[in-house]
Amino acid sequence: NKGDVEVFGTFLEYVKNFREFSEIVENITLIIDKGNNSEDNIGNMKCHYIGALRPSTQKDLLKIPLDDYRKLDVGTLYYRTTGKVYGKDHAIVITYNQALATRKEKSFTGSVDKCMTYINDYIADANKSGRKRNIEKIRKTIDGYLKEKKMDRYIEYKIDYNDIFSVTITEKKDRVDFMFGRNVLFTDRIDMETSSIIEHYKDRWIIDDGFRKMNYDDNISITPIYTWTDQQISLHIFVCVTALLALRLLKLKLKNSG
Repeated sequence: NKGDVEVFGTFLEYVKNFREFSEIVENITLIIDKGNNSEDNIGNMKCHYIGALRPSTQKDLLKIPLDDYRKLDVGTLYYRTTGKVYGKDHAIVITYNQALATRKEKSFTGSVDKCMTYINDYIADANKSGRKRNIEKIRKTIDGYLKEKKMDRYIEYKIDYNDIFSVTITEKKDRVDFMFGRNVLFTDRIDMETSSIIEHYKDRWIIDDGFRKMNYDDNISITPIYTWTDQQISLHIFVCVTALLALRLLKLKLKNSG
């Protein structure tokens, strides 16, 4: 298996060859997911693009107060600037959505509550077991759980032993709350309107929806696969993807014709 970043690098070569082959595809803009970001991929782009950056890598931008943002539409604010991304000049747009922030905060609080319950229950079980447990083993188990749940940066704890184990748990919400409801977009289309940058990136759901349909749509579904050799499986998947592209093209033509 190959990671998204490596596969996307190969895909860029296909885009380059397609543009050289086709005279009708001149000015295209790729919408790229944050999982495809790398200095090599961005450096090798031969067309325009709009992408997203991981919020955890843009903490200074995300801490800009909401008072400095502008209103885009109901419930959505944005802040626009320019800066270097992977060594190249880009327009950078930070969006904030209150409804999304509320959902993210609720999800985070739920995760914190589950982790705290686990830690407290584990300590209680250690005290009820009737045998002395190694405190380092307890820490190792709790650390492993927090890491598995990706909460090790946001929960700190201290275990003491005085006849029985006791634990003090501290939530580090300040390490993450400034990210709630925010997305960081970037594009080499520095002259593009902010609303267009945001809308184009949102429209990536159309592609995602197409691939989801390949799991259940009888007309283009990849499964079941009634073949067994690697070559035949590759051909089967190629036919399914081609069918998806044809279906999307047909819908586009119908939409444009009214």
